[in-house]
Amino acid sequence: MVFCLAKAITKPNTAKQQKIANELNLRSILGSHAINEEVGCYSYRATHWLDTELDAERFFEILNRCVDEANRGFLKLAS
Repeated sequence: MVFCLAKAITKPNTAKQQKIANELNLRSILGSHAINEEVGCYSYRATHWLDTELDAERFFEILNRCVDEANRGFLKLAS
């Protein structure tokens, strides 16, 4: 299962933002952080291998973790 969360970046892409995205990726074990210059957005992508049946509680647990990580990454880039 793949989660991909994206948010527009109002500031233009800078070398500093690229460095921050790279640092986020070094510390993130759940997924990857990226900046798309053409579209002007930040995205977070996480892949989860499912070895058991997925119920609603587990789905929202995974989703909430992904949203938290994406928010953390976006806030670092926006600051």
